[in-house]
Amino acid sequence: MSIARGFAQAGATTVLASRDASACTTSAREVADTSGEVCVGWGLDVTDEQDVAAVFAGVVERFGAL
Repeated sequence: MSIARGFAQAGATTVLASRDASACTTSAREVADTSGEVCVGWGLDVTDEQDVAAVFAGVVERFGAL
């Protein structure tokens, strides 16, 4: 979280990913609220290649690039 907060405080759009989608969304909301920058959270199982590809595709679709 401290890395995400640091990037967000520097003005970056950040994306958090975790197996626990609910906790990740809550954490992303906290980062966004404290920094004023965009931060989103996605559930992600890094052992599932299709899940990883879907999250990367979602980031590119939503933000235009990675």
